[in-house]
Amino acid sequence: FNGDWSNNSNNWTPELKKLVDWKYEPGTFWIGFSDFMNLFGEVTVCLFGLIDDKWHLRQLKGEYNNENMYGPQIEIYVKKKTKLFVSLSKRDLRFSCGADIDNRHGLYLVKKKDQLGKYDSLQLISGTADWARREITLSAELEPSEEPYLLVCSARIGNIKFESVTWTLMFYSNEEIQISQRPKPIVSDLLLGVMAYMNSKIDNLHEVSRMIFVLMHYAYYHDNRTIICNAGALPWIIEVTKKYIKDKDIQKEAISLFWNLSCDLKVRALLNDLDTKSLIASIKEHHYKNVEIQELSDITLRNLSLDKGNAMDPLIEKSIIANACTFSVTGEKTFLLQSWHDCYSCNLRSGYGICSICVVTCHKGHNISPPKFSRFFCDCGHGALKGKKCVSVKSLADLGLQRRREKDEDFREKEDDPLPDPPFFIPPEPKKPKKTDKKFATIF
Repeated sequence: FNGDWSNNSNNWTPELKKLVDWKYEPGTFWIGFSDFMNLFGEVTVCLFGLIDDKWHLRQLKGEYNNENMYGPQIEIYVKKKTKLFVSLSKRDLRFSCGADIDNRHGLYLVKKKDQLGKYDSLQLISGTADWARREITLSAELEPSEEPYLLVCSARIGNIKFESVTWTLMFYSNEEIQISQRPKPIVSDLLLGVMAYMNSKIDNLHEVSRMIFVLMHYAYYHDNRTIICNAGALPWIIEVTKKYIKDKDIQKEAISLFWNLSCDLKVRALLNDLDTKSLIASIKEHHYKNVEIQELSDITLRNLSLDKGNAMDPLIEKSIIANACTFSVTGEKTFLLQSWHDCYSCNLRSGYGICSICVVTCHKGHNISPPKFSRFFCDCGHGALKGKKCVSVKSLADLGLQRRREKDEDFREKEDDPLPDPPFFIPPEPKKPKKTDKKFATIF
């Protein structure tokens, strides 16, 4: 930095240097507040010197893998009033796999209330939300309690290059505590912890949007959709969506959540009882200029109108009838509505997966997840597994098709469409460069 108040700035006088005890130290500099706000996008405050040798340290290590895709859950027993700092760190995969890796994790410290199993049955003591960072921390002051506090760790780690990712939990406390890791995470407690955090931040637009996104991710899975439904969370989520109906970010995440929830027939019936269709129609009206919200709304409305199954794209249906991998009709540029699965045996999970045809052909007998439903192209057909070729991919000619469609557009092909034969893809408009390059600051 060479601006005002930098080490070589003419703003400094001998009197000012003496007043602030100015010293030259490599890597340390003064900066004006306006420049600081312009150049830095985030501040991290480190607990440097606040924790000394008198504090107690407890440490746990483990790994995320196919058997434990969710984070650890720790029961904490406190006998005296205690200050607690918790750190959860893991290997940062972004430098190895690219920035698109699903690499988020979060911490939620909760305590059970009287009403168990409902979306508001856990009292949030402290939380972080989910962040794509190597390390996250929380702090809390705990009162003595006969019942344990529960630390719920949320994690979404998945990439075909890694079968497991190690994590480390560190507990610093000024009084002795006892910790006990559950042998296996209880998913309902994880979802209730996420909802407790969202409920505590209900007046914060950014946090509500972030937590609806987290719930949307977990709602990919049938069992999780049932947990969210049984927790009585649907009316609450609908009310939150109505409260922030003018905010496009919240509405985009909320409709995506409704879409995933509507893939379950029982939850779909409840959504219809709650007149979710009217809410989505209202969202469409408020955000009529937002193409993504319009498309997501149409897909969700079609799904809610079906008596059974999901609103699968007709091209996907053609592919399945022909016993062909759905990559045959999508290619790598197109994402069409379909059911798809994780393959734990091949480490295709999180953002990777396989179509329903590859489940019974290339991956027959493998450890397969329950079906998810969204826009997708098959990573098996795409050749994600090096050295293994998908046996179910067929040509467009074999399927009687002329070209691929770019996206789920009106659920039909346009016969008079003058667009060229495959590969057909319209590149997005280049993003405008930001005015400033935001940096990160660490304060000790």
